[in-house]
Amino acid sequence: MAARAKVVFLAAAAVYFFCNASDRYGYHFLDNVDLAIHEAGHVFFAFCGEFVAVAGGTIMQLSVPLIFAGYFFLKNDRYSAGVVLLWLGQNSINVARYAGDAQKMELELLGGGGHDWNYLLSATGLILKAGLVSDVFYYAGVAIITGGVIIGILSFSKYGAKSNEYN
Repeated sequence: MAARAKVVFLAAAAVYFFCNASDRYGYHFLDNVDLAIHEAGHVFFAFCGEFVAVAGGTIMQLSVPLIFAGYFFLKNDRYSAGVVLLWLGQNSINVARYAGDAQKMELELLGGGGHDWNYLLSATGLILKAGLVSDVFYYAGVAIITGGVIIGILSFSKYGAKSNEYN
């Protein structure tokens, strides 16, 4: 992809993800992708006991973009790593919404099943701290999105690129 196209894509992605972050409780396009990965996590961790199986949705939801970001960092592709970090940050904000709903349980859940975060926070004695847990995920998500944008921008500089490929 040409450098200009990468700059335009990064700028558009940054706007999209920061808009998502500013609408903390809204539902966004990529949430559908995240939901599929989240549900797959329950299946993937199903044989690890009830607590881990329930937590597996969130574990998988955060691990998939983290694994991709790690892969791109190992390949020294800072631009792609930065872009994927935007997705990781968005996932963290998505988890914040779910964790923050643990007491009220007002979110519509797929298939009307149990509320993962109500179960997880109740089982750990942290149900009264649902707001704090939500805030941690939310602000971590905002920081990750910000870091992804910075890494993406730096990938165009002589300090971030392994060659003059982007310059």
